[in-house]
Amino acid sequence: MFIFSLAVKIYDIRKPDRYYFDEIYFAFTANEMAQWHKAGWRYVPGAPKGVAYEWTHPPLGKEITAIGIKIFGNNPVGWRIFQVLFGAAGTIIIYFLVTELFRNKLAGLFASVIYTFESMTFVLSRISMVDIYLVTFMQLSLLFLLRFINYKKLKSLAASGFFIGCAISVKWNGIFGLFFLCAITLLYLSYTQESFKIPVIKPGFIRIKNPVSTILLFLIILPLFIYFLTYIPFLLTGNSFHDLLILQRSMYYYHKNLHATHPYSSLWWQWPVMLKPVFMYLKPVGNNASFIYAIGNPFIWWTGSLFTVAGLIYSLVRRNLGVLLAVMGLLAFWVPWIISPRALTFIYHFFPSVTFMIIITAYFLSLLWQRAGYFRYLVCIYLLVAVITFCYFYPITSGYPVAKKNIDSYMWIKSWR
Repeated sequence: MFIFSLAVKIYDIRKPDRYYFDEIYFAFTANEMAQWHKAGWRYVPGAPKGVAYEWTHPPLGKEITAIGIKIFGNNPVGWRIFQVLFGAAGTIIIYFLVTELFRNKLAGLFASVIYTFESMTFVLSRISMVDIYLVTFMQLSLLFLLRFINYKKLKSLAASGFFIGCAISVKWNGIFGLFFLCAITLLYLSYTQESFKIPVIKPGFIRIKNPVSTILLFLIILPLFIYFLTYIPFLLTGNSFHDLLILQRSMYYYHKNLHATHPYSSLWWQWPVMLKPVFMYLKPVGNNASFIYAIGNPFIWWTGSLFTVAGLIYSLVRRNLGVLLAVMGLLAFWVPWIISPRALTFIYHFFPSVTFMIIITAYFLSLLWQRAGYFRYLVCIYLLVAVITFCYFYPITSGYPVAKKNIDSYMWIKSWR
């Protein structure tokens, strides 16, 4: 599955051969970072025509992209290679994540298949934006938290704190995941009354008994330290610590006061039913045209929304903590957008919640499979339809030229236009 996921995402990655959509911010700024220009880490007026400096998000995502540019050059491969690798890695990560959550390898396999054929994941793995980094780090942080709960190893909690720190260092909405992890950890430690030894030079070790102290150390201080480390290049390029604080303030007020309009913006309640995908790219090619839409796999999203409602009911009736955790994870990354001060939002802001939608769906598919008989045919049909739907929408998610007269066949809902 990983090999297929990598192959389908990296195929023809050189197209489009120029910046498109938000690459004019992220890829351009990553290239500035790759050249160690001071402007790459802070707002500086005077960017070349057609591009702009991206300073409204933390730097880690752009720094990772800059590594790709240093290796492969300032070209489409360099701009997008790490997004491809992170997207393909999610195929493996979600398998282990679901396996740890439900102790069910079959559910993990189903989640891996669904994630691989999820169209929004495909699109965001092939564009030089940073959302795929955020989601992959979030998945890793939750995976290691589950390993901490299952195996009582403190290093797993440290790894969880490290990766959620990376997620926040990509986009601030990683904080939603931090609150989620802290809540789970607090409930778990309060219930089990676990205590841990932390080795030090003298007097040998420190024993932590208070759940709040454990969370403070591993899920607050450690992520903040990681966040600060991502700004080391900012400081090394001639900026001061005061400049860093000013930048954080500017980032907050930018999002708080962002009241611009966009024809493909959407509201939080429209995301799960996918009422407004984002049109990213168009290039006429004779009688054909290349389109790229940031659209989810409709079959996976629509059935996943139903499975999520069923999962909430099921988790409460059956007291299934694994399903309840997945439902709460989806809500943790979705509900805050209801009260978010940012007015301009897009469907890809729902992308972190899609992981949990897939987890819930995979669990119910595994339940059906365990009932054997005709239920296994239903599972196979579900996965087959998911794959077929992905293939059907592949042309308008990959930029593959299609006849202009045929584009209407992809516009299933009027609001998709």
